[in-house]
Amino acid sequence: MCLIKSALKDVLVRETCWVLGSPDDRAPYLVPAGGIGDAATIRYYLAQGADAVQLGTAFLATPESLTAKFFSAAVDGTRADTAMVELVSGKRARAVRTPFIDALVGLNEFRRDELPGYGYAYNAYKSLKPLVEQDIGFYLAGQNYHQISKGKLTEHVMHELINGLK
Repeated sequence: MCLIKSALKDVLVRETCWVLGSPDDRAPYLVPAGGIGDAATIRYYLAQGADAVQLGTAFLATPESLTAKFFSAAVDGTRADTAMVELVSGKRARAVRTPFIDALVGLNEFRRDELPGYGYAYNAYKSLKPLVEQDIGFYLAGQNYHQISKGKLTEHVMHELINGLK
């Protein structure tokens, strides 16, 4: 049986088990994701009973990331909003609004059942990308991407997060 650390987690586990149709003794792990980029936010979710947290945005401008060039420039420049889109990958995902993404959002009149599945949509996008001269990047990011630090190695970001949790 999963140990419940808080009333919030108890409700989330019960409702998640109900939606998934799983018994309470096979409760899922709760792993918040999205917009988590500092030790204070990690500490908050763990105190609320999360089993772990998932980080992504915090690493977008690290030199190890394939998106470092875009996000390093984005942190210095004007902050663009993000939008939920599914036309690129076939799954709803939050991406930085670029002219390409804005054009897709304008086309988002399709019903979900009219779109190709995840693998097909994303494969079509990857096939198209080298054929187009303009930037049609699909830059996935949380709403707080503008708060990331550019140029820090992943190792340094991790050390800051770990030290902030001590």
